[in-house]
Amino acid sequence: MRDAQQQAVACKATLEELTRIGASRAEDLRLLSEMQETVEARGAGAAPLVRRLTVECALRDEWRSMRTAAVLDGVASLTDGMPETAVRTLLDACAERMALDAKLATESLPRRAQPWQVALAREHVAVAGRVRAAARASSAGHAAGEGGALRALRAALEAPSAALSRQLAVLDATARVVAAGDPEEGRGANAAAEGSHGSEVNGGAGDGSAGGVGGGGGGGSALDEFVR
Repeated sequence: MRDAQQQAVACKATLEELTRIGASRAEDLRLLSEMQETVEARGAGAAPLVRRLTVECALRDEWRSMRTAAVLDGVASLTDGMPETAVRTLLDACAERMALDAKLATESLPRRAQPWQVALAREHVAVAGRVRAAARASSAGHAAGEGGALRALRAALEAPSAALSRQLAVLDATARVVAAGDPEEGRGANAAAEGSHGSEVNGGAGDGSAGGVGGGGGGGSALDEFVR
């Protein structure tokens, strides 16, 4: 029993980095959304800011993808040689502990929470949901090694990065259209793209629980901070 508890603690400690990675990505998505509005308002004059922001966001997300892969490799190492049912049980125990942390993070948000605080609380909920969903996805059973649970978790963690890549593409496309002198077309392209991936940008977990955390107030514009 003690070994199982120690394994769960070690696994949870490894997975907790995913919360910080996700919160960082959420902040970039917020910056990109604000920049989208700036491009539509300022037109071609915003082009230098767009180029700078898209390059920086892409580099940051490349680093986040590398860290995510390292986290998952760490979990794979912890579970190496374990039967799939044991991996599923371990991930379920991690998810339960992480859900308690998510509840505490959400309930302890100040009334005028900063956007990064809201993003972190949301990611606590989202990561716990993804880990729980991955544990349940493995119920069909697989051989020892990286079976259904870890494969499901890897797949779930690809979606937020893909959402950011799409947002980068939307911003770049809008900037090009606006620079060509057709801001209305740029706004239309943005609205269509938002409709196609809005749920992913909002950080949905495997069980959809991430959306339950309220929005934050207070604080200056992230774009203002970026420009400064």
